[in-house]
Amino acid sequence: MLRFSRFLRLAAPLSALLPVLAALLAFAAPDVAAKSVRTDYVESELIARQGSAEPGGKLLIGLRLKMDAHWHTYWQNPGDSGMPTTIQWKLPAGFKAGQIQWPLPQRIPVPPLMNYGYEGEIVLPVELSVPKDWPTGLPGQPARIAARADWLVCKEVCLPGGADLELTLPVINANPAPDAKWAALFDKSLAAIPTQSIKGASATTSAGMIELTLPGVKPAGPGKLYVFSDIEGLVEHAAPQSTKITSDGSTISFPVSHQLSASEPRISGVVTGAGAQPLLFAAPMTGKLVPGKEMATVSVLSKPVAPSETDSLTFGLALVFAFIGGLILNLMPCVFPVLWLKILGFAQDSTRATMRTQGIAFAVGVI
Repeated sequence: MLRFSRFLRLAAPLSALLPVLAALLAFAAPDVAAKSVRTDYVESELIARQGSAEPGGKLLIGLRLKMDAHWHTYWQNPGDSGMPTTIQWKLPAGFKAGQIQWPLPQRIPVPPLMNYGYEGEIVLPVELSVPKDWPTGLPGQPARIAARADWLVCKEVCLPGGADLELTLPVINANPAPDAKWAALFDKSLAAIPTQSIKGASATTSAGMIELTLPGVKPAGPGKLYVFSDIEGLVEHAAPQSTKITSDGSTISFPVSHQLSASEPRISGVVTGAGAQPLLFAAPMTGKLVPGKEMATVSVLSKPVAPSETDSLTFGLALVFAFIGGLILNLMPCVFPVLWLKILGFAQDSTRATMRTQGIAFAVGVI
């Protein structure tokens, strides 16, 4: 009993150091993120701008998408086709996630369509709120952040993609320092997110056209203003936009989508061309909203071909080229062995008449 009491007296000072030791371990422990997931033409990963989280503070988490060359994913409004990237969060109790903060997209023409999206590497940031009473146990208790991300990746063809991702971060009572590994990538994406809004914007619609008036906004250079509408099914994205400079700003005109699906009398989005930074706008819209005219099959974005640039091709020459193409196709490694197996199939255990009939039919089919 005396020995046990002596042990308690010796252990008491050490027990007072346990919270300090736990906090030191939390500082020393690096953030543990799940390895990046590789799917068709896309590498995805959850990353954090800070190396740790703070109880009661904000935490910036990003979905990192790295597309192969010439492949792209989509903005919140994909344009004339596509699907925006979505994130479904699985968070610890008390954590709350905001909306995706969308960086400015690039225009991706796919004549006769116009899409909005991202190529290369992009981070889609989301702000998370950390509860004040976290952690409930020892200081530095880690938080497991998980999410299901889904996207559409396109080149000449489109493929649906997705991944289950997770990230584990320590939660400590200190000012979280930026994660040096991802700071530059986060800063690049954050710099492309519009933050300044245009005040007093208004819009009118008539005969399938929209006129957007932006007070105090004028082109910063020889180029024109351009409107990225963030409302799907409202604007004919591939159509040209015209800018008229007024005494107190600018008016941008563009057609309503011929496949109109938006019904709210409003328009919102991003305007570029007025300076280095894109500008947000939201405007009520007056007038009757009706579908615009369908654009011609040949996009205004594509170069017209003059008759002198086309080659004359007669029907006979087309047949010759088709015949040569057929011969090449039948000699391909994926086709030729199948032809040989087919010949063996009707050559075995067949009468001479059957072989002759099937041989002629086979030859005609090949030709």
